[in-house]
Amino acid sequence: MSWITRGRALAALVFVLAGMSTFWACSSPPTIGAKVGFGPVTGELTVSPGGDKVIQVDGPAGLCWKITFIGANGADISTTTVSVPGNSQVPSGTVRIDFDPVPCPEPRELATPGTGGSPLLSVRALPLPSWQDVYSYPLDMSSMNGAICHARVWCGASQSPSAILRPVLLAGPGAEVPPNVQIRFFSDVSTSLVGATVRVAARQPIVDMNLTWNDIAGFADLATGVNVVPGALANDWYTVQFYIAETDVDLTLGAWNRAVMNFATLGQPQAERYTLGFQVLPN
Repeated sequence: MSWITRGRALAALVFVLAGMSTFWACSSPPTIGAKVGFGPVTGELTVSPGGDKVIQVDGPAGLCWKITFIGANGADISTTTVSVPGNSQVPSGTVRIDFDPVPCPEPRELATPGTGGSPLLSVRALPLPSWQDVYSYPLDMSSMNGAICHARVWCGASQSPSAILRPVLLAGPGAEVPPNVQIRFFSDVSTSLVGATVRVAARQPIVDMNLTWNDIAGFADLATGVNVVPGALANDWYTVQFYIAETDVDLTLGAWNRAVMNFATLGQPQAERYTLGFQVLPN
């Protein structure tokens, strides 16, 4: 499974949570159970009645994520590296979370005795600059327009790919993108009291976007033109918009809302599929 697939699965989780913020804008939000998966990788974000958030990632052993928690002022609150399976508490004040797939930390090496019993020092070469994947999503819809993004950033080991990507998140679709940033997937949401308009964007022409929502096949479908508005913006950005009304969401206690999306671009013609869902739980 590629890093793109794993990250898309995690990004899909916030698509659900972002939409939900619309429907409870005028009332106290309930406790929410949300899950997303692609193949063997699953992600879950739980919110307690007191508002505490924990993110849990399950999947094949050997996969690790560097997680950056970002505050409302755009500054990093903290970072942590989580191996799979694993979880992390979301710090208070977090409005956005960035995921960066990284090699898992190596086990602490045993000292090798040398002459006179002194340990030999292990010497490693510094990693060269490389393309690093970043998956960014909001916990607060006011954070950078609620943008969900998968990007690849060319940077050195001492640089933060999240910090390099952040100006593009702030500017949004249509903005100039520096040559050391590749946008693979970008989505933002415009909300109202009666629904949400979701805009999916990429820097390649979008050739496939099909959404099944609560078992309604073709709820939004680029091929048939149902519930979609395609468009093009400056600087080689391409978009597709679709709408989810409040009446399309089942808010019955215990009910699941589920979605399956296929998405492909001219540069990535093999459509990728991810599934997501959320359930309203008793407080």
